Amino acid sequence: MSNYCLQIIHGSRSAGGGIRTHEGLRQQVLSLPPLTWLGHPRISSSRSSIKALAYDSVWYAFKREGLYFAIRIERGKVTAVRFSPSIGFETGSPRGRYLTYLEKLYRLYRGLPVSPPPFSLRTSPFVRKVLSAVVLIPHGHVSTYGEIARHLDTHPRAVGRALASNPLPLIIPCHRVVKSNFRLGGYSAGFGASTKALILGREVAHRKGIVKNVDGMRVFPAEVVREIREFCKRK
Repeated sequence: MSNYCLQIIHGSRSAGGGIRTHEGLRQQVLSLPPLTWLGHPRISSSRSSIKALAYDSVWYAFKREGLYFAIRIERGKVTAVRFSPSIGFETGSPRGRYLTYLEKLYRLYRGLPVSPPPFSLRTSPFVRKVLSAVVLIPHGHVSTYGEIARHLDTHPRAVGRALASNPLPLIIPCHRVVKSNFRLGGYSAGFGASTKALILGREVAHRKGIVKNVDGMRVFPAEVVREIREFCKRK
């Protein structure tokens, strides 16, 4: 198999010319530290622990295409993402690397195959397992709740609940998961399902090839979804 084919199956070429592999991103998700919110057994509930977490968390945001894109930074890494028409909390003005992180997030929203900013994932082991499967879905492709459930030997509804708690939309591309009948399904970020269709349609425009299977999990060109076909026709 050619290096180009391997690139398409396992990853996308970044803006800088390097290869960001989906498998590498999956390993990053799996290797992140365990859940560290207050109340977890591994975290002390002392006042010093509370202060450490409280003061080491800052939100930054900017506005593009009528949406606010916001990232929460802890110890230099992105730990949460929001993008919506409004934000109900205070944010700082991004500069330097944090502005670069937001620009990367916006480029992902634009459907461009760029590497994500450095991130840290704080979630349960099961949610982490589901998200590690989702990051394998290539650019411009989709998989279904049922297929991911089959791949992980669990129930589609459990997959749906896990994706609903994804703290890093766009970075971990839950927009690439659709219903088993290949209808778009819901989306809680941006303007809802229309935003999901917009991102997938943009990804199709920048896709470099077609993949059918990744690590034993079936994936499909995003155009199998009717809403994406309609979006592509309008373009």
